[in-house]
Amino acid sequence: MLDNFFIYGALPANLEKGGYQPSLVILSYALATISAYVAISLSEMMAGDQESIRTKHLIHWFGSCALGSGIWSMHFIGMLSYHMRMKLEYDPVLTFVSLLIAIAVAYRVLQIVCRKQLSIPQLFLGAIVLGFGICGMHYTGMAAMHMDANLRYRPDIFLLSVIVAISASGAALWIIFHLVRHSSKYHHLFQALAAMVMGFAIAGMHYTGMAAAVFIPYAQCRYDPEQNFETLVMVVTVISTFILASTLMLAISNQKISVPAAGSSAAFPARLLGVSVFLTLVVLMWMGGNSFYIHYFLTHTMARNQMLAETADEILYQDGVLSQSMRSISHTGDESFDKRYYEALEIDLDKRMAALPDEDLKKIAVSLDHASDEMALLEKKSQSLMEQMKIKEAKQVIQGVDYAKWNQLHLDDRRKLSERIRQASHENLQNLENNIYITLFLVSGVILIICVTWYFAYGSIRRWRIELENTRANLTQRITEKEKMEKQLNDYVQNLELAQQETALTRWELELILSTMQEGIYRTDTKGNTIFINRAALEMTGYNKEEIIGAQTHPLIHHTKPDGSIYPTEECHIYEAFIKGTTQTVEDEVFWHKDGHSFPVSYTATPARNKLGGITGAVIVFRDITEQQKHERELYQAMEAAEAANIAKSEFLANMSHELRTPMHSIITFSRQGIERISRWSLDDHQENLQLIHDSGNRLLLLLNDLLDLSKLEAGATQYQMRQHHIKTIIDITLRQINSLVSDKNLHIECHIADNVPLIECDDAKIIQVMVNLMSNAIKFTAKDRGITINVTEDKKNAAQLLVTVADQGVGIPEDELEQVFDKFVQSSKTKTGAGGTGLGLAICKEIINAHGGRIWAENNPQGGAIFSVLLPVSQQHLIREKHHG
Repeated sequence: MLDNFFIYGALPANLEKGGYQPSLVILSYALATISAYVAISLSEMMAGDQESIRTKHLIHWFGSCALGSGIWSMHFIGMLSYHMRMKLEYDPVLTFVSLLIAIAVAYRVLQIVCRKQLSIPQLFLGAIVLGFGICGMHYTGMAAMHMDANLRYRPDIFLLSVIVAISASGAALWIIFHLVRHSSKYHHLFQALAAMVMGFAIAGMHYTGMAAAVFIPYAQCRYDPEQNFETLVMVVTVISTFILASTLMLAISNQKISVPAAGSSAAFPARLLGVSVFLTLVVLMWMGGNSFYIHYFLTHTMARNQMLAETADEILYQDGVLSQSMRSISHTGDESFDKRYYEALEIDLDKRMAALPDEDLKKIAVSLDHASDEMALLEKKSQSLMEQMKIKEAKQVIQGVDYAKWNQLHLDDRRKLSERIRQASHENLQNLENNIYITLFLVSGVILIICVTWYFAYGSIRRWRIELENTRANLTQRITEKEKMEKQLNDYVQNLELAQQETALTRWELELILSTMQEGIYRTDTKGNTIFINRAALEMTGYNKEEIIGAQTHPLIHHTKPDGSIYPTEECHIYEAFIKGTTQTVEDEVFWHKDGHSFPVSYTATPARNKLGGITGAVIVFRDITEQQKHERELYQAMEAAEAANIAKSEFLANMSHELRTPMHSIITFSRQGIERISRWSLDDHQENLQLIHDSGNRLLLLLNDLLDLSKLEAGATQYQMRQHHIKTIIDITLRQINSLVSDKNLHIECHIADNVPLIECDDAKIIQVMVNLMSNAIKFTAKDRGITINVTEDKKNAAQLLVTVADQGVGIPEDELEQVFDKFVQSSKTKTGAGGTGLGLAICKEIINAHGGRIWAENNPQGGAIFSVLLPVSQQHLIREKHHG
């Protein structure tokens, strides 16, 4: 996998090499330096105590974005400064990821340098983490380069870049941490020097990493030597410069230049105004010098291009003349032919070639001259053979390979010379264009910086003027208030004597008020001795004034805790009031009456102070909360009862919803089936279906009757037909009505009726309803093949009542629910899941029995199950007869 990242051994011959644009390199270093200066300024703000925690958090986040964007801009512009012939593009996603990494690194830097202490292990660990973060940002940005080439790294230089990154991170952390805690008159100079050193370290890591990169182009690599990224450089520079400048100006404007004394105006923002004026002058001077430089460079470039063109023309012209002279010498055989002229031209040609500023041009010119000389020698040789009548050999020389080679080389050199001249002119113009672009970027950036600087300076001056006006207004107001206070002081002195005369009366009125208050109030000194107590406190504690004044209150009324344990004074909240000087409020303690009983109190103990603020004791205000606790308990019980009733009602509604929905659903379902299958079903099928509908309707009717009965009973609208009836008759009717239920579960019913039981005076239909309900419940909760017992006897305690009991062998009832089962909507917790019912039956029974003047209750059978007992009044005639016979 490392083979796809590193390159080992010798470098390939076809690797692509490029060069750096010096102006962009300088620009990247400037951005790195400014970023470092911003980091130092933000660290000072975060390490100081003037800002709130929330402000420091905001500075941390915004500072991280500003510092991270500045470092990232330096790396990105550093990559753009490396110019290659290959066509190059950048992946926006990876480029943005590298920006996020830079912001994360900046966040971590500000987090580390704002610590109170920075140990050596913390410094090394932070340097390693930040170094790897910077490497991650750099090599992620390198991975964003898209081109027709493989990007590999030399492992030795790659390792060196990592070491440089870690070292630079450690140095930066150490410098920032110590610099923000250093104060001297050269503080800002040290800041600038430290920023320059840090900028050099940051840039050094980047260019070390760039030196490790090796670009190996593909066979079909696309080339674009004319591509440039000046616009991208301008956008990145302007945005990052604006962000850094805004952050820096914000840091400068937020610094507290001076702390104004009370009544004085804020200090004039001279430092910020001086920075603004200084930057403006520097920028104006720099723009003037840069304009002069551009004019000089443009004039020099045009003159140089013209000189190159004229020199090339002269070289080509003189080369032609020399070639013609050599041919004339060759044809005439007279070597003295224009010999002086020829020698002068050759000397002048050598001088012009030597004057060429470009080595490539010199090489081409020398090659051109050499090709001309070789051609002239071959022509001379051919002419010599012609004179010797060796026509064939002479023709072979002229038409031979050597002559053709030198002739072709001569033509190629003339073409190369012209192309190189044009290329040099183009490069000069390109450099001029780049310089103009860079100047435009820098001008835009510095204009933004100046605008931001003057914005903050103007804001600071405006705030200073407002504060100055406010100070003047406050001073005028204070003078007025002073005069008013002097007048009030005179009035106070005049009224002081009158106030002293009224003091005695006021003290008497205060004692009268305290004595009429319902709360108990007493005051102690710093030893716990009572020095004042009102009448309410004496009445609640049972002591008289002579017994408690001068004595310690704690042993008399506060000696024992509510749980009966001893209450030491070290734990007493009243003592804490005058020992610690804090107000103590207690809601759950007791005071003790003189006769020995306790009563609950809530009290507040407040430290008493003299005019100088010294603590002289404590004032205790207390009240008896016996009634309050009683009301709270009653309220709590009422709330519990209401909640229980609400829960029961909710359960009743849920059961009623189920009980009503079930027969209604059956009626609708079976009736729909009968309608749909009216022609397919037989008469027996229809009869069975109608029977099901009838049964469901009866069940629904029973539920509705229960609801109606309960509502009538509660409203007192039920009419009772009171007559004499024998209890056996009522029980027989009851057993006939529940016979089917008993048969279904194969239960055994035992009925024991004592001899000569009297008649009862009742509404037989209602008592039968009660008995049916009790028996239905007993059947419902008794398992199959078990038994139910009915007993009827005279009440042993009251001969005017008949006792009827129904005992089942079911699950029984929890002891704490024996009374609740007769409440409306309530079912036993043992029977309400799975047994059905609405919780109304026993409530109806209770209403009916109460209306007859009887009583109904439930208890658990020791042998298992539950026993429901009913007391019914006997006939009045029977009582009269008994009385008569008696």
